[in-house]
Amino acid sequence: MLSNSSYTLTCSGAGGSANDTVAVSVNSAPGVPTLSLAANPSTIVAGNSTTITWTSANTTACTASGAWSGSKGVSGSQNTGVLLSNSSYTLVCTGAGGSASQTASVAVTPAPAPTVTLTASPTSIASGSASTLSWSSTNASSCTASGDWSGSKATSGTQSTGTLTASKTYTLSCTGTGGTANQSATVTVAPAPTVTLTASPTSIASGNASTLSWSSTNTSSCTATGDWSGSKGTSGSQSTGALTTSKTYTLSCTGTGGTISRSVTVTVTTGSTSPFPLHVEAGKRYLITAQGNPFLIQGDTPWLLMTQLNKADVDLYLNDRQQKGVNTILVELIEHYYSDNAPKTGMAMAPFW
Repeated sequence: MLSNSSYTLTCSGAGGSANDTVAVSVNSAPGVPTLSLAANPSTIVAGNSTTITWTSANTTACTASGAWSGSKGVSGSQNTGVLLSNSSYTLVCTGAGGSASQTASVAVTPAPAPTVTLTASPTSIASGSASTLSWSSTNASSCTASGDWSGSKATSGTQSTGTLTASKTYTLSCTGTGGTANQSATVTVAPAPTVTLTASPTSIASGNASTLSWSSTNTSSCTATGDWSGSKGTSGSQSTGALTTSKTYTLSCTGTGGTISRSVTVTVTTGSTSPFPLHVEAGKRYLITAQGNPFLIQGDTPWLLMTQLNKADVDLYLNDRQQKGVNTILVELIEHYYSDNAPKTGMAMAPFW
């Protein structure tokens, strides 16, 4: 039967006839349910989310299963929340005409590993100075400091170490969906430099010279100022040359730990500074100078100076010993065995004439 119809029945007998009619209504067939279900986007990186959207027709109820559950409206949308692995969402919607089922799959790709870079500038400082820490990261949502600093840090930034008197190491750990990355930076506090500068002697007669001697530690370069100039080695010695006036010599030496300076003055006297002649003090325990001061003997024993060396070699030797502070020498005036020209001197002078 495809349309509404009426049916009549007539019945007859001796007493006459009777009839009745019945109408039959034909309703249209119920519609078949339809359903559309999709994830947008359908591929995400681990730690992110997507949205599930659905619509249906000829349905009265929907039920979720798989990666979600519970009753759902016949149409709607829903966020999946954070996903770490592949997930499938199934929805079944029913109506008078039956049911419809759809599944939406979400592909989750692994999250990239985080990276972190941490540097200190400068990496080596003098005691009492500071360095600057700089850092940046990728694929990270939070960072935490440890070692010689602490607390939560932004995923990128800069920070001063503050004044340091000892070496420090700073570590930064940055975390994201893909894991954790660590980086450390060390700031070295370099030892302070030292320098010594002396003159020998510190007091001379006009026209004479003194010898400057210096040494340093924890330095890489030295510079002379005052009455000398130029770059100098980190240790060494140098003659002042003949002086007629007093001079002051300054040496500044620099290293990672800073700069230090020292000065020395060579005094040129106008009066006689010769200690000679020497005298024996009253108690006969030591010698005294012409000025009445104790005379410290700094001696050498060039025994064959008179008998073997020529004048040029004698002058060279005596000048060298004078610069080294030697003030007394002990020699043989005549030699009969070790001399090449006995009994004459090295300058061919005969004795006793």
